[in-house]
Amino acid sequence: MADKLCDIDELARLQAELGAAQARERAAQDTRRALLAMLEDLEESQREVEQTEERLRLFRSLLDRSSDGIYVVDPATSRFLDVNEAACRDLGYTREELLQRGVVDIQTLLPDLAAWQAHVQVLRTQEEALIEFESLRKDGSRFPVEVSLRYVAVEGQAYIIAVVRDITERKQAAMALHNALRVQRTLSACNGILVHAVEEAQLLADMCRNIIERGGYRLAWIGLVEHDAGKSVRPIASAGYDEGYTEALNITWADNERGQGPTGRAVRSGKPVFVRDIAQGPAYSPWREQALGHGYVASIALPLKEEGGEVFGVLDLYAAEPNAFDEAEIRMLQELADDLSFGMHTMRTRRERDHYQQEHLKSAERLKETLTDTIRAIALTVEKRDPYTAGHQSRVADLAAAIAGELGLDADRIEGLRLGAMIHDIGKIYVPSEILNRPGRLTAPEFEMIKSHAEVGYDIIKDVKFPWPVADMILQHHERMDGSGYPRGLKGEAIILEARILCVADVVEAITAHRPYRPAIGIDAGLAEIEAKRGLVYDANVVDACLRLFREKGYTLGESPEGDHAG
Repeated sequence: MADKLCDIDELARLQAELGAAQARERAAQDTRRALLAMLEDLEESQREVEQTEERLRLFRSLLDRSSDGIYVVDPATSRFLDVNEAACRDLGYTREELLQRGVVDIQTLLPDLAAWQAHVQVLRTQEEALIEFESLRKDGSRFPVEVSLRYVAVEGQAYIIAVVRDITERKQAAMALHNALRVQRTLSACNGILVHAVEEAQLLADMCRNIIERGGYRLAWIGLVEHDAGKSVRPIASAGYDEGYTEALNITWADNERGQGPTGRAVRSGKPVFVRDIAQGPAYSPWREQALGHGYVASIALPLKEEGGEVFGVLDLYAAEPNAFDEAEIRMLQELADDLSFGMHTMRTRRERDHYQQEHLKSAERLKETLTDTIRAIALTVEKRDPYTAGHQSRVADLAAAIAGELGLDADRIEGLRLGAMIHDIGKIYVPSEILNRPGRLTAPEFEMIKSHAEVGYDIIKDVKFPWPVADMILQHHERMDGSGYPRGLKGEAIILEARILCVADVVEAITAHRPYRPAIGIDAGLAEIEAKRGLVYDANVVDACLRLFREKGYTLGESPEGDHAG
């Protein structure tokens, strides 16, 4: 019995030891599992760290590849916390130098602390702000920038991210466009002055005044080339801030010190001569102090030429800022000078002709010839700006006169129609040359500008005392019998007969002749157009007369047929 009890005790002991061993094993397994989990966590953490470091390297690479400067700024201290390579390149600092500085230290984001703090306060209440101003480089130079500011918070820490873009090229392009439009407006207005001018002194004064008012220049003056012993250039008109400047110029076109300025060189070379910065131009030494005292910083001299190319005068312009004249502006200013030369030449020719007629002929026929020559000069002014349609107005005038003769109009009325037809497109002076000569399709606004030429031409001519309804011919030559024309949508008999004749002649010549946007189509196409729309769009009697001229009487555009129809 005692032995059995001993066996039971031993069995219990062994079971207890087994249980303890099993418990220890389970504990060891739990420990191993925990260690393995910890190891796995460590390995995962290591991978995350490596991935984070890789992402940081990628992020840094992307930042440094950006063409825009990127800054991370502490809004509390206004110090730079980080910058990319573009920021260093744009400003001329190393990264270390920038990280030792702040926004106001180098005036790179805003020019003063108060403005910067105001933007920080605004950024706290909205996500982003966009501003423009001039940034300051390490070497002291400035350049225009566009800055996008964003306020961000990460784990309770606030930052401002600034993306800074150099907009120098954009500003220059915008300025070039502004200058081109400004000069184009000046050119158009000056052409209007040329058309209305009757006296040279007033013409020159009006031209200088218009250049100042429309072009925004500091001074404009016109001088005549003298062939005296000193080869002087005599100022005869000016506008702007002068205060005695032109009176004291004492400029010559001789090859000496006072002839080395832009005016003298322009006379000798026959080409525009400009000075981008009067303060630096060595040839400006005789006039530099006086010019700078008047606020003249840059200047250009544009030669005025006779038809044969000889320079007879100079148009001088002065600007209040350096580098004021770019290539596009110079080209348009030269066009203005050419138009002025042509206008002065025409006016002098007309004055000389008038004097000769008044002194020697005194006849109505000669006065009519003068009027005709003046009309031709005006027509040439229009065609000078639109070489692709040169001769259009004269061909239309010949055809209109021939149609009028076929209809039996009297000689005086035919002559009035001819003269009106010769300037029926005078309103195109208002349309920029690049639109008139464009080979491709026009935009809707550009076409509307071209359509305005009828009313512009009417406004130019309406106060001229012609013995014929020339202004109404110009206004109505795009009206149609069914009211589909412009500018007023007139119908039928509301359109004067001269305008109905001019309309048909204009359409036939336009379809037949070459244009920048298409080759010549031919006379058959022109005649087919008016025949198809006879009595609907075009006056039936006028169409019939035109068809007889070409199909029965051998009329050819550019020539006049034999007989009464030559007008």
